[in-house]
Amino acid sequence: MKGVVLDALGQPIKGAIVRIEPGLTGGMVGVKTDAQGQYTARSLIDMPYLATAWTLMPYRGQKFCLRVDSVNEEGYEPFSAKGGTIRNFRLKLSGVIPDAGENAFFGGEARLLHPGWDDDGVVNWDESRVEVTLVPDGPLVDGPLVDGSVGKPLVRTTQPGESFLYDIPLGQYTATAVELRPDGTRAPLWMGEKQPQDKMTLRFESNTS
Repeated sequence: MKGVVLDALGQPIKGAIVRIEPGLTGGMVGVKTDAQGQYTARSLIDMPYLATAWTLMPYRGQKFCLRVDSVNEEGYEPFSAKGGTIRNFRLKLSGVIPDAGENAFFGGEARLLHPGWDDDGVVNWDESRVEVTLVPDGPLVDGPLVDGSVGKPLVRTTQPGESFLYDIPLGQYTATAVELRPDGTRAPLWMGEKQPQDKMTLRFESNTS
């Protein structure tokens, strides 16, 4: 098995990890890409395998382990090593991950909380939704997004009964929010923990040690 792993701009990713897992037994073969983003896995026996690609990216003092998308749907299907196969991957900052279950996205997620469950005037999650507007910000030397790109403004809305926002490209944003009430009215929301205001900076935290 061989192929190439590229970033969102089509440039090779050095050191990306391609995991090749047997479909019928346990275990895993892991190979890394070279400076050209290329990898080769040899000595695979004749059985079904699945392959995924991952890359560890530094961003604003943290390291994030990101799943890399297959360049086509075939890349998510099992393959046999007999006769060899090619699996290519390309970094994607948002969109559904086809093989990872419900609410699995290449983008990150954020949860909206209020300071205390007994506060007056908090959002009733069973009745209202919350619409959050996210504008990428930060010094362009780093790029507001993890891949160095400028990105674009996003609007994400919670689903009834939930307080999660999904599929946000990894980056730094200025966030504003409104409550969407059942009667159609829009109520601006204050954001922040210690000194609430009408906007706040949204930064992601890595769970990669």
